[in-house]
Amino acid sequence: MKLRIRGNSIRLRLSQKDVERIKSEGLCEERVEFPSGEVFSYLLSVSKDIETPKAEFADNAIRVEISESEAKTWVETDQVGIYGECGKIKIAVEKDFKCLVPRDEEDEDAFPHPKQGAKSC
Repeated sequence: MKLRIRGNSIRLRLSQKDVERIKSEGLCEERVEFPSGEVFSYLLSVSKDIETPKAEFADNAIRVEISESEAKTWVETDQVGIYGECGKIKIAVEKDFKCLVPRDEEDEDAFPHPKQGAKSC
């Protein structure tokens, strides 16, 4: 799972394995362990108790929640993302697509790009 923060927006991009974890466990988490021993984490979870995406920051962690019904549709269809706002924060939870141009970053578990094989994008 990748995290992008820009201003008041949070974007999580999930690989195929990450989406499978959301489907089977209802949770996906990543951690960054700093040399000082501090840990920063970000996680996505599914909740029966909410209707729209929610985000919060506590204990060095960003927690994003999506509704169970939205998650079910998202993981079982070609739907690219779930979008919403929580206060001033815009939230995007998306399937991560393979890059059309080779890069140093690994993306072999990313979803096939919809424009792969197209003459132009």
